[in-house]
Amino acid sequence: MFCGAKNVGLIGLWLLLLCAACPKSPTLRTNVELSPEYRRTLVAWTTRGSLYNQVDRRLEIYALLFTPPMRQEFSRRYLELFGLEISTGRGELEANFLAAEGKAAALVLVECDDYRQCDISVKDSVWKLLLKTGAERILPAKIHRLHTPRPTLQGFLPFIGNFHQAFWVEWPLRAEFLSGGCSLMVSSPYGRLELGWSAAGGES
Repeated sequence: MFCGAKNVGLIGLWLLLLCAACPKSPTLRTNVELSPEYRRTLVAWTTRGSLYNQVDRRLEIYALLFTPPMRQEFSRRYLELFGLEISTGRGELEANFLAAEGKAAALVLVECDDYRQCDISVKDSVWKLLLKTGAERILPAKIHRLHTPRPTLQGFLPFIGNFHQAFWVEWPLRAEFLSGGCSLMVSSPYGRLELGWSAAGGES
């Protein structure tokens, strides 16, 4: 009887130690207001545009460019939202963010009038993205569709709606080469858009 109780105690202790060793799962804190510095940086490095077919909107797109200041503020915002460093996160957004350090990368949010056309990550997408920097037009090296929960996305980007699809986009270029300003070119059978960021931050 005593041995059985002792074994139960040892098993309980073992489970307690095992749980303590497990990585802590981030929990989103709701209603955390944007800091003034995060808001300024977010506005500076987010560009937006819409494409219309006569009076019908075919596409709305937001693009957040991850310059070094934006990466720094994004990391701070993650800590505010989850109470943990972004390096401890295990989601797609965190993994792509960490792997893209030093690279030209953007978080792109897309909403289309036809939901079937919203996936810009597929090879036959009607929407093509190019990064324009100087005279160069650069194709993405990676477009990955994110399945990050909507409340998490809205914690970083409170202006997006409930139907925007999120994509992580990278180009074969170092982030420092964007210091002279650049723009995102969107082309499709329905028309074209050019969304710019200036060297000082903000839409050009």
